Amino acid sequence: MSLSELRMTETYENSPIDRIFGVVLEKQTYKNMGYLLLSFPLGLFYFVILVPGISLSVSLMFIVAGFPLLLGVLLLSDQLLRFERYLLRTVLNQPMFLERRRFAHEQRIFARLGERLAQGYTWKGLLYLLLRFAMGLVSFTLVVVLTPLSVLLISLPLTYKWIPVHLFDRTVTNFDEALICCSMGAILALVSTHLFNAWTALWKRIAAVLLS
Repeated sequence: MSLSELRMTETYENSPIDRIFGVVLEKQTYKNMGYLLLSFPLGLFYFVILVPGISLSVSLMFIVAGFPLLLGVLLLSDQLLRFERYLLRTVLNQPMFLERRRFAHEQRIFARLGERLAQGYTWKGLLYLLLRFAMGLVSFTLVVVLTPLSVLLISLPLTYKWIPVHLFDRTVTNFDEALICCSMGAILALVSTHLFNAWTALWKRIAAVLLS
């Protein structure tokens, strides 16, 4: 390929039209959607495991049993964060690097727990896992509301006779109205894909701050 052809290709790929409409054809867009759908069940799982575990650990510290339990919760959070980094690398193509101090296994529970609690990455990791619940709820809601609505509107020219759809206090009853709704659905689908990608990009930035 000549230099002029290469420049023309780069100009086309970076054109406003390609940036606006190209996301619909990008594989990463649909990987982002899958990641957003997965965020809520994972966030709910983390919340159900970590919050009761930490609360129980603190409540049992007066009889010493809470200390090993808290250490166990932190060890479990390490594995959950490892899984999260795997998802970020493989699904979102987000490189994650973390140089973490290794703890000697022969140390006593109190020493190991104290060292972990003194490290900033411990608290950032827990914050990340708990944020997964709140942001996962938003992510899941965005995908399950906007995607079916877009598909419904786009398919109306083929389905309006069998599936009554009420928009703006009236029912779509003819092909012209269905075609208008189809156009609205195409616009909504395009805007939704950009929104999904923007929301995923925000989450990648949060992960880069809290997990590195």
